[in-house]
Amino acid sequence: MMGNIFIKNIIESTNAIAKKINQGLANIFNRKLSSQAGIILSEIRPLVASALMSSDEIKSLSSGALKIDFGLTSDPSGAIVNAIVDSLDIDIKKATGTAAGIKGGLLITMQPIDYNNLFSLSVAEQITEKGVSLPWLQWLLTFGQQIIVANFGVEYGAGKGRSGGGYMSVGERPFKVSSQHAGTVDDNFITRAIDSIAPQIKSILMKGVQ
Repeated sequence: MMGNIFIKNIIESTNAIAKKINQGLANIFNRKLSSQAGIILSEIRPLVASALMSSDEIKSLSSGALKIDFGLTSDPSGAIVNAIVDSLDIDIKKATGTAAGIKGGLLITMQPIDYNNLFSLSVAEQITEKGVSLPWLQWLLTFGQQIIVANFGVEYGAGKGRSGGGYMSVGERPFKVSSQHAGTVDDNFITRAIDSIAPQIKSILMKGVQ
């Protein structure tokens, strides 16, 4: 003789089930991010460095027109690129799951908006023979095409001036950063270099969280 069989139904709302699923996915996501953050940074840093070193401005500062324009006596490109790359960081926002979805992720930060990490570099200024400090990197990154020196401009010539490629001349006035290289706080060679590799950065991020 068979005994009585009792079946107890466990009924949960759709929202409760969705919340549990999303909480589980959030936990997996958090563990994945914690283990991948360092790897993601290690892959992005050389990508950023390469994009910056390939930029027209860095090349020109090293051995081109910008070096002459600013009267540079040494190559500042390595110090600038290193400072920018060193500013790269990842801020992990712990994911949380609710019935509505998952919130959280990671934020990649680079280059303080005040550019203090760059403007404080010794290579960010050029000292003239008269002891005057020329904040040329600030001009390049933030002045756009503002006139910097009204009464003089750069006249190019081999063996001339501090850089060996030109000197300040009344006939070439005024002096301002060339339109080809001029930058503002929100649009300069740094932002342009990063924009050029945005798809690759996205690919690295997607691979890191899969």
